[in-house]
Amino acid sequence: MDGQRPYVEIYEEKKALGHGAHGTVVLAMNRETKHLVAVKKMNLGDMGDEKERKMCHNEVMLLRSLRLSCPNIINYVESFEEEGTFYIVTEYCEDGTLADHIKERRDQGSHFKDTEVFSIFMQLLIGLDHLHGKKIVHRDLKTQNIFLTKRSKCTQVNPQAMVGNSFLVKLGDFGVSRAMGTQTCALKTVVGTPYYMSPELVQGTPYNSKSDVWALGCVLYELITLKKAFPGDNLAQVVMAIATGKYEPLPQGSLPELKQLVQGILVCDPGRYAPFFPRQVQVCCPAVPVRFAGSLC
Repeated sequence: MDGQRPYVEIYEEKKALGHGAHGTVVLAMNRETKHLVAVKKMNLGDMGDEKERKMCHNEVMLLRSLRLSCPNIINYVESFEEEGTFYIVTEYCEDGTLADHIKERRDQGSHFKDTEVFSIFMQLLIGLDHLHGKKIVHRDLKTQNIFLTKRSKCTQVNPQAMVGNSFLVKLGDFGVSRAMGTQTCALKTVVGTPYYMSPELVQGTPYNSKSDVWALGCVLYELITLKKAFPGDNLAQVVMAIATGKYEPLPQGSLPELKQLVQGILVCDPGRYAPFFPRQVQVCCPAVPVRFAGSLC
């Protein structure tokens, strides 16, 4: 692993930030630099299956390949494997997750401004396009895996994508992400969070990077309405809603451009958002001249 010295000699843990299926995330401070970082800790003894153990190494490999390559992707610092525990150290985003901010807005009864929605969406689109350009599919894009930090911390971000928003938005948590080989056009393992699963996933058919774009559409819908696009009291109801592609229309007064984006993404059709999808975004958002790698689909 990257660390030449023991983890505990380099980092002092401050508090827990969250818990996941395979471990915990803690806030830690570098003892020398005093910089704060987020540390994902996984007990390898609790993970059982060797395939699950390989997830740790896979995540590190992907994070290394993405290091400092895009301001809208969480930055990898280093990793350790010591005494049955795997540590993945990444930058700390002090403003929490997009899920936190959506809940706060919902509790306050205050929606995001259209400019905020566009900015967050465009930054996510830039990060996702960068991933897909490197033949990586995220496979678990959701508001809990989208992190916010102060825009002043980065000078590389596209300034047009920041208009109307004070936050720098970053994709994170690549625990189930996969690199797609040049000879592999689709993946079959069902992963992800039910609310954001694509029709391909719930139908058990092979899927590819388009499932990430579908999840992005679900996030966009949630930004606009503060509600899930495909809610349900149980998994069966959620799956049925996704399979039929039926969601509650956007509120009256929603910008036509936002409606066009949502309608263009959340379509139950294998040919949806075909290669012209980035161009659709530019048509909807002419004030945001962002270049794409053309790899979103």
